Amino acid sequence: SWMDKGFAMVMQPNKSIIPGISFYVDAQSDPESAQKVLAVIDAGMTQAVESMKQNMPKELDADTILRKDTVNLGDSEIDRVSFDVSTLSEEELLNAGLPSGVFIEPIEIYYGLTDQDYFLFSTYTGLDTKYETAVRVADDEQIKEAQTYLKDYPYQISYISIEETIKYVNNFVSFIELVEGPMDEEAQATFDKVMSYFEPMKYIVGSSRKADNVAEGMMFVKIEQPATTEEVREEAEEVAAE
Repeated sequence: SWMDKGFAMVMQPNKSIIPGISFYVDAQSDPESAQKVLAVIDAGMTQAVESMKQNMPKELDADTILRKDTVNLGDSEIDRVSFDVSTLSEEELLNAGLPSGVFIEPIEIYYGLTDQDYFLFSTYTGLDTKYETAVRVADDEQIKEAQTYLKDYPYQISYISIEETIKYVNNFVSFIELVEGPMDEEAQATFDKVMSYFEPMKYIVGSSRKADNVAEGMMFVKIEQPATTEEVREEAEEVAAE
């Protein structure tokens, strides 16, 4: 009853291997029912936190590593669960059965109902400090540019930044190599070749429209010609001259 309006799913890069995945649902139709769902989520989180604390090695400070509290997002009070082993030594991580160099920032889960009756669930680390200053979708320059090609397709917009995706893939591969060691030369060459196919792409955006009894979709891909070796050299010389 409270999911009959707009919603958004967002994937953003965290510093750790776990990406920030967020769900926002306009629950203005029935915020009380949305709050009941959040109560169930909160009960499950409370139980999970207590269970994890009981099973944590005794030499670790469970109350410091695993916390459940509330934070402010603008004028809204939201629940947060935080798992933070970023300050542990390599020996402590080893004793806890955790890989070194992977958990370089807290893993955080946010959930709640905002003062504007938006249901939110997010794993984006630092959401409470970035919520007010983040660029809104409507103000993002690349999305505004892309929408000029999709004026007749107003529904279900999807946007993928290829630049950010490549950054995440590279970070993911680095984390895997920390655990399993570097890939061999053949695998590295294949990986580099695949990445080179995507590098000229800047973003992909798509949306849809209603047409009779079906939905029609349109997708736009922005591709920029990569700089030539000569252009890169000339730019470097200009910078050096300055």
